[in-house]
Amino acid sequence: MSTAGETKGVTRNAAREPRKARAATVADARRVEVKTLVKPVSNAINILRFLAAEGRPATSTQIARHLGINASTCFNILRTLAHEGMVSFDNVAKTYGIGLELGKLAGTALQQGERLSAARPLLHDFAEEFGVTMALWRRVGSDRMVLTIVEHSSSALSIVMREGQRLPVLLGSSGRVVATHLGLTKRQVQKEFKSLRWASPLSFETFWEEAERATEVGWATDRGNFAAGIQTVAAPVYEPGGRIAFTAVAFMFLGQYGDDKIVRMGESLTALGRELSRTIY
Repeated sequence: MSTAGETKGVTRNAAREPRKARAATVADARRVEVKTLVKPVSNAINILRFLAAEGRPATSTQIARHLGINASTCFNILRTLAHEGMVSFDNVAKTYGIGLELGKLAGTALQQGERLSAARPLLHDFAEEFGVTMALWRRVGSDRMVLTIVEHSSSALSIVMREGQRLPVLLGSSGRVVATHLGLTKRQVQKEFKSLRWASPLSFETFWEEAERATEVGWATDRGNFAAGIQTVAAPVYEPGGRIAFTAVAFMFLGQYGDDKIVRMGESLTALGRELSRTIY
């Protein structure tokens, strides 16, 4: 069972459109996407990709010619990248290569990827212990969560989700966990709450009470509000500065466990969240 239902109707509707209309829609979407791009940023990224692919230094003229960038623009971008340490500059040969700072950023990303991989066994063990599907959701920006890791138990029935899917940050038990940590007032959270689509709607006051309760006890649950027939339990995973960077969420069928088992699961999930914080960071 997939929790991502936001785009189901789009494919069916698109199939009914005339071919020319669909082609025009795609073309319009691409034009809008291109308009939103910041050209100097794209050029800078392309320059870094070129230098990485070449594996050897190149002059500003060579880079500009290869990428089709205005020579003056290319030179100014390279000077900025060199100032930030993203590229190195050889004053004798007048060439540019990959800088130390870029290498540090890449190393940091690889290290975090390795640490996230180390989180998988912890999530899998929890899934096996409680017979649930475990998910690790990462906060992206101020309004979205992206599904980063999914681990299933060996139970005969399982809830299937796709890694990479995105959902509004306030949805489900995960939303209750982060609601009071977004740096927003209650009124601002309420405004965001009104735009959400729930399988079984609940009042904002109920949601807010459960969010405040989650702050007190360290976990929250959603009983079929987020997805019909599904219950979830969530706990926060903090980064060193105290910000909630991830939520660990257990997915199960509604009614699969009684209240006492849900409480035990919530308490264990809170402990797992602390362990994940130490593992990832």
